[in-house]
Amino acid sequence: MTSLNLLRNDLGLVIVRPNDYLTSNITLTPALGPQALRFVEREGRAFGVKRSARVRVAGAFHTALMARAEDAVREALRLCDVRAPRVRVVSCVDARAVEGAAGARRRLARLTAAPVRWEQALHALYARPRADAQPLTLALGPGAALRSTLKLVNARAWDSSLQIDV
Repeated sequence: MTSLNLLRNDLGLVIVRPNDYLTSNITLTPALGPQALRFVEREGRAFGVKRSARVRVAGAFHTALMARAEDAVREALRLCDVRAPRVRVVSCVDARAVEGAAGARRRLARLTAAPVRWEQALHALYARPRADAQPLTLALGPGAALRSTLKLVNARAWDSSLQIDV
């Protein structure tokens, strides 16, 4: 991490961790503009960067850089009709079951600036005695990110999952 701190100091990069499930992943947000990112893409190997990819997103979601937006999200959620979940929902903010509408609102607002605890949420969702079968999981959407992570976290659950590209 020392070399990444050096990048931060020399280039004005803000280093954040948007998730807790791929511990080697970090997000670089340039305080000094896109030239800092171009430098990391070009010279990153000298600082221990194995691979880099630009992600097209509208903001630094799930990082402390979004903390100011959390109040606005909380206010918007007050205007929405949010009800208690009818099925078990595990929040990727704290990997705990959501209980009640207030708990759902609170966790959705926190998710704006909190790292995604996807691995921990998957552990909570699929925790069951070894003798019990895993539920059928349908991963809907393009790509196989859910199933790839599931295979790392719980191979038995992965065996009971299907990818459906839509």
